[in-house]
Amino acid sequence: MSNLNKKMLMKIVLSVSSAGAISTVYHGLADAAQATAQARVVQSAQLYEQTGINFGSITPGNAASTVTIDSAGAVTTTGPVQVMGGQANGIMTVSGQSGSTVTFQMPSSPVTLTSADGLHTMSFTPDQIAPVSLTTGSANVNVAGTLSVGANQQPTLYIATYDINAVYS
Repeated sequence: MSNLNKKMLMKIVLSVSSAGAISTVYHGLADAAQATAQARVVQSAQLYEQTGINFGSITPGNAASTVTIDSAGAVTTTGPVQVMGGQANGIMTVSGQSGSTVTFQMPSSPVTLTSADGLHTMSFTPDQIAPVSLTTGSANVNVAGTLSVGANQQPTLYIATYDINAVYS
């Protein structure tokens, strides 16, 4: 029904009370429509570590240095640090809704690796992981980053855990 027809159907009724006052009553045509709402709940993206990033065995120098492992596993260094072997990028598996794209939220600051006795530390800065498309419902992604090695870093094993979040985008 057009707006013009609706206006024509409206009536104004005047009534007179016993006291002689005139009151106006409006009667209008109400219009209603049904609407729908829906939601599909899907499982959140899941992220599993297959292997952690491993900076392997290194020998520190007399100046601060870095060891970088890229997403393909290539190792580069700055400063006098020497790599002795065992370096490897990390591998994570992400799974979720087929056909969706997943992005990764990395730590916002460097991760602190700590010695078993808690007296010594180094820092690791993970690289941002590129978004992936889950064409088959899962995909592997590589974890890369840079380890900062102090001058004459204390020889011991350093370990850290950190969070990576996988979210649909």
